[in-house]
Amino acid sequence: MFRVTIGIVVLLALTAALWSDDPKDKSKNDQPSAAAQKYLALVKEYDNANRHYLAASQQAKNDNDRKKAQELKAERDKVVGKLLDLAKECPDDPAAVDALIWVATFDASLKEAGTALEALKKDHLDDPKLGPICQVLGNQDSPKATAFLHDVFDQSKDHPAQGRAGYALGLQAKRLAEVASEEDEEKANRLAKEAEDLFERVAKNFRDVKVGKGTLSDRADIELFGLRQLAIGATAPDIEGEDTEGAKMKLSDFKGKVVMLDFWGHWCGPCQAMYPYERKLATRMIGKPFSLIGINSDKNREKVNDVIKKEQMTWRHFWNDGSTEGPISDKWNVRSWPTLVIIDHKGVIRNKYYHGSPGDDVLDRIINELVRNAERENK
Repeated sequence: MFRVTIGIVVLLALTAALWSDDPKDKSKNDQPSAAAQKYLALVKEYDNANRHYLAASQQAKNDNDRKKAQELKAERDKVVGKLLDLAKECPDDPAAVDALIWVATFDASLKEAGTALEALKKDHLDDPKLGPICQVLGNQDSPKATAFLHDVFDQSKDHPAQGRAGYALGLQAKRLAEVASEEDEEKANRLAKEAEDLFERVAKNFRDVKVGKGTLSDRADIELFGLRQLAIGATAPDIEGEDTEGAKMKLSDFKGKVVMLDFWGHWCGPCQAMYPYERKLATRMIGKPFSLIGINSDKNREKVNDVIKKEQMTWRHFWNDGSTEGPISDKWNVRSWPTLVIIDHKGVIRNKYYHGSPGDDVLDRIINELVRNAERENK
């Protein structure tokens, strides 16, 4: 389903590009060029072939059925080669860029993706269409895609595409640093420094590039705040707001206690999976210098309070304005749910887990040690 979803997204984005306001991109009859029509037909052909392959694969009951499904897959994959051929046949038509982008972003595991990136670098490095695909490439964790992003950032003459490439590289380095932090501290620190350097360049040089309601520099500044003020070993910034019932609440009210922040939402399956552990943790820590605090991202406040009561979640929860993009998660640069942050009794960030729980035993070990330290120093 990954291929189908991405295919639809890319198709819609590039269809809009084909119908741009630039007269050079249109025929005299205000219709897509022959190459553009062929490109759209090929993408449709791929999506249809992919649906047939997926249906056959899911319904296969024996070796013969599975063989037929693989034959359908082979037919589907031939379309990728046809898209590359189209780019070679019409190198000066805008559809050539669209075809290459489709191949490069659709599936990083395809060998044709590398071929498409090479062609984009050779002939289309200054094309503004590269800007919107930078984050997709950054999420691929493909060495060729990463190298291409560096080429765009360092060499492209299209200013917005340059900035987007640098920002995507920064996000990639930051994400890899977070993953490495659980196993390799030296590697994590190196990647975090790389991310910081990239975000500094973007913040300095791309204040004129609009993205959403702000600029690339605004986004880079947020990331820099996260890397510098929310790093392990930094003093946790205060949180001021309301709990889910509307009462005023501040993180600093819990100073002197070990705190585990849980950015959660009932809409999130992995968040729900943590409810039993958190109930046990809250019960076990009664009378100890520890507080579990939720930051809730659900849309409906009344329904959230019903969930809290039903699930016997006895700890307090900040209200994040009914969104995963509310003021608290934005300030704390949270982009995945659940995210856990463990803060010691002095208010120093000790652990962060951006991809859910590292395991009950790991959390217990970390929290128990920090609570013992707090108890010793509070005597």
